[in-house]
Amino acid sequence: MDVSIKTFLSAFMFFATAAQASEVVYGPALCPPEELTIFVQNTSRAPQVFWTQIRQGGQIDENHFELDPLSEMKIRGTQFLPTQQSYSLKALEQNALKFSAQCQSDLVIPLAGVTSPTIDHLIDSKSTHLRISIVNLFLQGQSGSMTFFDKSNREIARETFKLEKYYESQTLKLKIPIGAVRLHIVCIHK
Repeated sequence: MDVSIKTFLSAFMFFATAAQASEVVYGPALCPPEELTIFVQNTSRAPQVFWTQIRQGGQIDENHFELDPLSEMKIRGTQFLPTQQSYSLKALEQNALKFSAQCQSDLVIPLAGVTSPTIDHLIDSKSTHLRISIVNLFLQGQSGSMTFFDKSNREIARETFKLEKYYESQTLKLKIPIGAVRLHIVCIHK
């Protein structure tokens, strides 16, 4: 084989290592893989391709799946996670699939692709606790704050958090202060 062809093939394989997605949803390290189940629902009338993606050191590991039209699939955490860690779910077509996660008998949690350093969450007046999962998608550590506000937009409580590594996640259970109507979360790159 000609050396120029070998070089071209090597370059193509290097650039084709991770598949490109139209939609990316992130999952925090909620529980050990043996307790985790991912639910995927295809809401479209066409077959859909999606894949899981995890980072192990500097490597990316992907597992690909195809889902029939208007159907559902369950994926055990042990099918794609070696340890309790953050992950992403990626789809070729946007808004065709719905992803959610569950740890054993816990509540089913919808997974979202919200990737912003600032998020506001409106609080239901009947809620007493709030579980927040945060994943660090920045290549360096981050710190941040979670601030509760009342209906007059006055700060009534604040908590801080730190994420030291890329793809590190934390799940925090917060007691909602009396009178809180909004939670404002801000991440700051170190």
